[in-house]
Amino acid sequence: MKKNKCKRGLLVILLLIGIGNSSYGQIAIGGDKLPNFNTDLTLGSDNKGVLLNRVKLVNANSASPLDANSIVPGMLVYNTNVVDELKEGFYFWTSAGKWSRMYVKTTPTREMNMVYFKETSKQYNLPYSPSNVNPPKVVAIDELNVDYVADVSGQVFIELTMYAAFQDKTAIKAGNTFCYTTVTEGGSKNETFKGITAISPYNVLDNEGLMPTQGYSNFVFNVEKGKTYAIRTTANETYAGAGWTVLAGDYVVNNLKLHSSIKVTFLSEPKL
Repeated sequence: MKKNKCKRGLLVILLLIGIGNSSYGQIAIGGDKLPNFNTDLTLGSDNKGVLLNRVKLVNANSASPLDANSIVPGMLVYNTNVVDELKEGFYFWTSAGKWSRMYVKTTPTREMNMVYFKETSKQYNLPYSPSNVNPPKVVAIDELNVDYVADVSGQVFIELTMYAAFQDKTAIKAGNTFCYTTVTEGGSKNETFKGITAISPYNVLDNEGLMPTQGYSNFVFNVEKGKTYAIRTTANETYAGAGWTVLAGDYVVNNLKLHSSIKVTFLSEPKL
């Protein structure tokens, strides 16, 4: 008789505890934490984990071994059957009617995006400036100006394509054209990067006609989040002499129009 009273008393205590820890249909297990208002189940242990059902899935498009008539999106299992496209790990059933694997990246990745592409629409008359003149006389190729605002830290790649040719199409001559790519930060005049693209326009034969030559360069520099970088392109002629005119920018050859251009690509820092 006493045993029955003890059992009934224990049952009442357990029911009261269950009611106290499952208000509004919510349940808390482990520890002394009350159920979280936004959850149906709150786990409070600080030295135990959760072991979900370990099943052997057949393939990504089959609910088996679960009941296909009862499965709903959000069903979560731990697959132990490594076959075809299935790996060991957590899978959840989607509204598309198939399993999707949950995974954590272990190898850092980087994002790359082209942020600017600009090209010339005219010709620029380049000043003659011998290499011993400092600072050199230059002309701004302003159509290729880029102001880049770094949303995140990373690297910026510049691809510069420049065309140059003599204005006089009849005489034999050679030149040495320099294009300067400079980067300044935050409106200052201090250069954080400078690159040079060398082009050698030439006419090999008398009356040969227009012979534009191409210069191509790749540059890279680091950027910091929140900072603005002014990318500028200038150019001059350092060899042909003051008596010759060298033009850079656009040219028409065999009815094809050539444009000098700049392409700016951003590469983010590695992240998981």
